[in-house]
Amino acid sequence: MRKITRRPDNRGMVAALERGDLRGVAQRLYNVFEDVLEPRHRQTVDEIKATLIEYGALGAVMSGSGPTVFGLYEDKPQAQNAADALRKQYKDVFVCQPV
Repeated sequence: MRKITRRPDNRGMVAALERGDLRGVAQRLYNVFEDVLEPRHRQTVDEIKATLIEYGALGAVMSGSGPTVFGLYEDKPQAQNAADALRKQYKDVFVCQPV
């Protein structure tokens, strides 16, 4: 069994959200479940996150216990470019806007 050694910065995340600081939110994205994934799943999550970052995401993380991975973008065209790149390998890829 792997021990979780790092925890999310919840206070910092709340403060960034209250300020409307997208970069601050993105810098605090962290999911402890990523630390305990099986190696084959970890590799897939890491590859998706790397692609999101490569295409301009301010941050990327696995959502909940998976299987969703998302990135935060300031620019919709960058998000669309990332989605287009990921669709070459994955079936369900979406660009969403928070409300």
